[in-house]
Amino acid sequence: MSASYNRRILSTPLTPTSGPSPRIRIAAIVALLGLSWLLFPVRIPGDTGASTDECLRLADHPPNAAVSIVVLEQCVKVVPADVELQADLGDVYARAGRDADAERTYRQVLDIDPDYADVQIKLATLLIRRGAGAEARQHAERALSVQPNRQSIRELLADTTPQ
Repeated sequence: MSASYNRRILSTPLTPTSGPSPRIRIAAIVALLGLSWLLFPVRIPGDTGASTDECLRLADHPPNAAVSIVVLEQCVKVVPADVELQADLGDVYARAGRDADAERTYRQVLDIDPDYADVQIKLATLLIRRGAGAEARQHAERALSVQPNRQSIRELLADTTPQ
């Protein structure tokens, strides 16, 4: 191709018949808008910014404890009735040494599902550490009533027996 051919093509104004058809133009605009929505999602006011899928993905593979707490707190706001997420949040609080927050969260889980034996056990363990053996025993007994063959609950009950 010669340089004069390129100059002629570049200097020729586009007319409605020389460019893409209106259907192709509309399709291209719609595609670009869709792509921009994926790249730059619009957040609705009041939205916590976390979807359930994001919550589950980040809750399963958090980069660190601080991120876990923030993400799980947001997830619990998005799905407040999900006792698994709340229990996970309580676990992260406990690992971070935030026992009061862990205890509060475990109690919220038990308000929703009083037969959640694992949370009964975790709350009883926190209460033993805090020196509230009598209340810890009540939670351990409740867990044992739900899972009577679980040896770790029997051992926990032995820890709550007054010396």
